[in-house]
Amino acid sequence: MKKIRIGDLDRAMREELFNLHACYVNPDATERDFYSRLVPVKTIDLRVVPKEALHALSAHQVANYTTTLANPSTKFPAIAGDSLVDGMHRISVAIAKGQTKMEVLDFGKLIDPKQSGFQIKVKVFPEKVNALCF
Repeated sequence: MKKIRIGDLDRAMREELFNLHACYVNPDATERDFYSRLVPVKTIDLRVVPKEALHALSAHQVANYTTTLANPSTKFPAIAGDSLVDGMHRISVAIAKGQTKMEVLDFGKLIDPKQSGFQIKVKVFPEKVNALCF
């Protein structure tokens, strides 16, 4: 299973996720410990994302998020189990471009989706499908 070190993510993204972790899961957490953790890369099914959850984006926003999706430190939306907690704009762009699957980072119990900006439920493909997709 492919994993990404949290410290390798874009600074703004990792700081936001650390704050969600420290505020709602572990108030004694340190950035050093959190940033050293590895989180699994999973694949979600974009075909089941509710259309009403998608963001209407201008051409300028689509261009900016296309750049975001091309950068390894910013391309991943964040989930906790089956809940999206960050990345609806990225998902909206991917769907607009015709993608049906997308890699995400699963923060599992490091993030509490009920307290951390839960956006939608997602369908995570089983590990066997994840390994075959990418």
